[in-house]
Amino acid sequence: MALMHGTLGDRRPAGTGLDTQILLGEHAGIAGDQVRRTRPRAPTTEEIEIATADAQCRESSGWTSLLYEVTWGQQAAFLEAHEAEVDARLAHNATQTEQVRAIIRDHGGKV
Repeated sequence: MALMHGTLGDRRPAGTGLDTQILLGEHAGIAGDQVRRTRPRAPTTEEIEIATADAQCRESSGWTSLLYEVTWGQQAAFLEAHEAEVDARLAHNATQTEQVRAIIRDHGGKV
């Protein structure tokens, strides 16, 4: 599981956004108070060796470059196919951003 190492470690302070550890714990069927709250351990020598060999293999085989190119191509194709929707969303977001900034300015805040 890619999220295993360090994922369920320290919880973020309240009010800082989604509490990822609790959400992951609840998704796994673990109640919030049962989520492990320990600091992640340092990787073992064996884990470092495996990760290093994996990274070298991905690079030397061209897998990393190919993944990047394919991902880029898929994202570019999606944006092209959905250009009108993306442009509309960007315009909507810009309008909302300006509205929020105006509210902040109107109440004495700096933007």
